[in-house]
Amino acid sequence: MAPAQDTMFRSADMSMVQLYISNEIGRDVVTALGELGLLQFRDLNGEVNAFQRTFTQEIRRLDNVERQLRYFYAQMEKAGIPLRKLDLDNERLANPSTSEIDELVERSQSLEQRVFQLNDSYETLKKREVELTEWRWVLREAGGFFDRAHGNVDEIRASTEEDDAPLLQDVEHHNSAPEVERSFSGMNIGFVAALPVVVTFPFLFAVMFGDLGHAIIMLSAALAMIYWEKPLKKVSFELFAMLYYGRYIALIMALFSLFTGLIYNDIFSKSLTLFDSAWHWRVPDKYVDGQTLTAALNDSGYRYPFGLDWMWHGTENDLLFSNSYKMKMSIILGWAHMTYSLIFAYVNARHFRKPVDIWGNFVPGMIFFQSIFGYLVLCIIYKWSVNWNDPSNPRQPPGLLNMLIYMFLSPGTLDVQLYPGQATVQVILLLLAFVQVPILLFLKPFWLRREHNRARGLGYRAVGETSRVSALDGDDEDDSNGHAVNGRPSTDSVGEGVAMITQDLHGDGEHEEFEFSEVMIHQIIHTIEFCLNCVSHTASYLRLWALSLAHQQLSVVLWSMTLGGILASPSATGITGGIMIVVAFYLWFVLTIAILVMMEGTSAMLHSLRLAWVESFSKFAEFAGWPFQPFSFAATLEESEELSEYLG
Repeated sequence: MAPAQDTMFRSADMSMVQLYISNEIGRDVVTALGELGLLQFRDLNGEVNAFQRTFTQEIRRLDNVERQLRYFYAQMEKAGIPLRKLDLDNERLANPSTSEIDELVERSQSLEQRVFQLNDSYETLKKREVELTEWRWVLREAGGFFDRAHGNVDEIRASTEEDDAPLLQDVEHHNSAPEVERSFSGMNIGFVAALPVVVTFPFLFAVMFGDLGHAIIMLSAALAMIYWEKPLKKVSFELFAMLYYGRYIALIMALFSLFTGLIYNDIFSKSLTLFDSAWHWRVPDKYVDGQTLTAALNDSGYRYPFGLDWMWHGTENDLLFSNSYKMKMSIILGWAHMTYSLIFAYVNARHFRKPVDIWGNFVPGMIFFQSIFGYLVLCIIYKWSVNWNDPSNPRQPPGLLNMLIYMFLSPGTLDVQLYPGQATVQVILLLLAFVQVPILLFLKPFWLRREHNRARGLGYRAVGETSRVSALDGDDEDDSNGHAVNGRPSTDSVGEGVAMITQDLHGDGEHEEFEFSEVMIHQIIHTIEFCLNCVSHTASYLRLWALSLAHQQLSVVLWSMTLGGILASPSATGITGGIMIVVAFYLWFVLTIAILVMMEGTSAMLHSLRLAWVESFSKFAEFAGWPFQPFSFAATLEESEELSEYLG
């Protein structure tokens, strides 16, 4: 019965009713009542056990279907299959019939069995894959015990023809070494060109960072981290940890920066008067304070013995002079760095006995590079050696940048002559450089093609093909019974031939079929990259000049805006002046460490690293290696996060 008066402060009146429903329509009636949502059922058989009730079997069937659906959902999530959403009307859900429920139960049961079978098959396949992978690696490593063919047929035959050739020789290892050995040649122990980089990397950094005062700060920090090595090792701050692990390279960088700081004669934007200057000021008789003075070299022929003369600091043309000096010095250092890197290409080719790389890549590449940029470096040094202000023969010095540009645009024409016969020399060098381009393009591909055709004509097969070689007379025989699984030939019981067993351990393509088109395309790409990189990489070394100049000017600005400005101020006297000096020194010192040492030092380090990895290593390295990671208990303990706090 509905209440006579219904209010929001009182619950509605409820009525208890008793329904008599036949079994045939019980499901439909309960479904309809469920859709209405107005009736609450009371359990009249609460004392009866749940397993003894009449509908227990139906509930258990539906619970099993629900479990199966949860299992399907878990498998879908495991496989990454998204569950499609269905647009269902929660208020009007169709009542499934008994037959539909039975069909759902049967379908769920069959799908569950099917999924179980698929999972079992998948696990079996995964186990089989692991076993096959293990066998594959076993076979690959076992193949390393066999000699890899490198085309050394002539040397092998020569050794077998020697009368005094012993029966047993020392074991010769033919297993592929790490690719870093291939890339950096065998002259460096450890398979990497680490020894030269230990010198060139910090030196190039010091060229950009050259300040004696800043180098002393970096040296002090590096020595402190080395001295208190064990307690600082426990610091977990990530940025400090990076600096800590580079403490020794920071020490070397600081030492080189001390040297370049002395060369630049620069300490916190000031100069050191270590020796007498080679210049003297020309002071007129009627000198007025603020008047511009000019300097002249001493007539005695004395020159400043080490580094830059301290008289240059503070002059009006100091920036003009240092700008020109550091720019030309950067070109010379870049030329020397890349030339020494090109020599490594010759060392690699000779080490691996590849004369075609010497005559097809190294020689024409070196001639091309030296004809242009080696000539530019000689012109820079010659220009420095000439006294252009000689009263007996005053001349206008030529601009070397314009000279190099017009050497290509208009060969044989000069605006200002640097030395006699310059036009003829430049034309000869330009022709010599252009002649090297077709040599770089065609010599190596056609030489490889000729060797390939010659080997084919003599009856040799490509490495990797099935062949038999006589151990007695070295004649090739037809291999009719030497085939084995996966293209690996096996020895035959008939005859005295020896089967060639080859395997490419690291997938380096060394034993692939010769394709002239691929070799030609690769050589074209190499030639284009080399010629363009000669220009771009030489220009890239100008970062030495740019960062060195920026570092110097930032140091000058910081000094003049903080401590230098206070010291030059006439009001910096007494107690107030002392406080101003202390505050200015604090600002200058903090900003020097934060900006000039840390930020500028990081920038110079990254640029120096780029010059080592790109400009230098690209001349001879292939970067196709795999890292050397030896098994070490100490390294394992250090890398263990669980034991890091317990290690001293």
